[in-house]
Amino acid sequence: MTREVVTKLLESKDGLELGGETREITMIMSDIRGFTAHIADMQPHQVVLFLNRYLGKMVEIIQDHGGIVDEIMGDGIFAFFGAPEPLNDHPARAVACALKMQIAMEDVNACNRKDGFPCIEMGIAVHTGTVVVANIGSERRTKYGVVGSEVNLTGRMESYAVGGQVLVSDATYERMPNTLDVADVLSVQVKGLASTSVLYDVIGISEPYNVRLPVLIENLIPLREEIEVRLYALDRKVVAGEPLSASITHFSPKRVTVWSTYPLNRWDEVKIQILDTNLALMSRECYAKVISVKQVEGQYECLMRFTSIPSEVVGALQQAASA
Repeated sequence: MTREVVTKLLESKDGLELGGETREITMIMSDIRGFTAHIADMQPHQVVLFLNRYLGKMVEIIQDHGGIVDEIMGDGIFAFFGAPEPLNDHPARAVACALKMQIAMEDVNACNRKDGFPCIEMGIAVHTGTVVVANIGSERRTKYGVVGSEVNLTGRMESYAVGGQVLVSDATYERMPNTLDVADVLSVQVKGLASTSVLYDVIGISEPYNVRLPVLIENLIPLREEIEVRLYALDRKVVAGEPLSASITHFSPKRVTVWSTYPLNRWDEVKIQILDTNLALMSRECYAKVISVKQVEGQYECLMRFTSIPSEVVGALQQAASA
């Protein structure tokens, strides 16, 4: 944690006591999309370089905005703002930090390309809630962190974010409704909650931070001929059920249009295996999240956002696309 926080804890007579207090804070949870697939063919030293480059940049940005890194979970980061030092503007700091993290991914990927590593994308959730902040653990091992149901909610929100996206909860948005630039408003069913939750796809924040994500325009290109694929539903990142026959009709490096006779749902995660011209499975597979579904004459037109796609699959689909 930051030097200022360490100093505060050490100088307080109760700083190292096991205990806690209830505090409203704002939390960030981020995760690299398709990380396991990206590192499948890497050597251990390459994985460490690849991961630490990303983590080093993200932790620097979080600390620059006054945040505390609570946990690094492989390629995931959980951080919070507003404790132990109270911050009146912790929601705005957290959102500005999340946007800066997304912008910094371009620098990370520039280094990855230089070293021959794959480019990566990250999804981020931002949520404000009341939690217990405390020194948690034992006399042998103690960590200053947060616990509570709001932490779990932040993690579940993060699962809805696609690469490059910052999803902000209603609880965070309502504290600064006139300062955020929103691209879309999502209504999702979060596990553990009876009612639907509203999430805001935030692309910018105004004064005093003035941070805005770059506008990316990417058109789906129609394929000259449909390409047959096999879809595998994922349940908590594990393949569940039998493969489903489907076809790809439109493509871009980040999105794909898939037609299926099987009713997929928005936010489903799938593994996609593409068939070559001889109807044999290509050796490399890709992963995607369903972001919209439309039923047309007994079939389902699904727009999917890739979470992981090997470069050779991109090349194969580009060759199949019309000019």
